[in-house]
Amino acid sequence: SKVFPWEYSVIEHGLSPFTSEPITPCSSLRFGYLGSLIQQKGWQTALEAFKKVHSKYPETELHFFGGGEDIPDSPPSGVYFHGRYSSEDLGKITSQFDIGIIPSTFKETYCYVLSEMQWAGKPVAASNLGALADRVIEGKTGKKFRAGDTEDLSNALLWFLEHNEWREWQIPRPRELGEMIAEYKQLYHELLERQ
Repeated sequence: SKVFPWEYSVIEHGLSPFTSEPITPCSSLRFGYLGSLIQQKGWQTALEAFKKVHSKYPETELHFFGGGEDIPDSPPSGVYFHGRYSSEDLGKITSQFDIGIIPSTFKETYCYVLSEMQWAGKPVAASNLGALADRVIEGKTGKKFRAGDTEDLSNALLWFLEHNEWREWQIPRPRELGEMIAEYKQLYHELLERQ
């Protein structure tokens, strides 16, 4: 809007709905990471932060879903790498953890993974920058931490283990893909009518 002072419409992304399966029972908390295992997504930061958490709470688990770089052949205790997945697997995947981790080290412009976590009703520990800083509401939908800061992320994860109020949070449902398509369709019709 600074470059082009014209009127514009913002159409929020829509998500293909999926049905979450009931959460698998577990004696402690499980954390989950969805997406590419590349440096910019901060997965190594999540791994290092989790090691500190696991040393204090040995029953905790961290599940990585996605493919990528430098995945250890012998993961640390409590860490599981499940490999690549498709969107059809999201209902099953999200039943395997309680809290999502989104440790991006760059400014996400929207973060589709956050929408997937929210659709599944998962609170998150998320980097405090970009769209994540805007979309995650501290103490209502998640905990924010400084991007790339292992200590700050481990403190956020420990908070979930040592407090229970997050269990009562009302995680908002993101909009569906059909709603987004309908808005685009309406916008195109309006623009064509102006011609």
